[in-house]
Amino acid sequence: MNLYLQNIVNSIPFESLPAEWHEFDYVRFSRKNLFDYQQNALKNALKALLKYYRDCGACKQKFFEVYENNGFSENLDITLNTSTQKIYYST
Repeated sequence: MNLYLQNIVNSIPFESLPAEWHEFDYVRFSRKNLFDYQQNALKNALKALLKYYRDCGACKQKFFEVYENNGFSENLDITLNTSTQKIYYST
């Protein structure tokens, strides 16, 4: 399994986040103390949001291109069955 988003956020230094985001208490969140892996997950989520909003301008297509530039090449097309079928329910 490839972790494309993980690779993308790993390439973003935490120091590149806006200064006010550094003041956030990552240890204590929602009145609970977080483990290290939970703190890292929050930091990674912020880096992904920064990439999406600042670098991609909140454009899904540009964000998808970031995935493609990081090796994503799978086909996500889904074939839909557009034929209509009547279903009768008996009581």
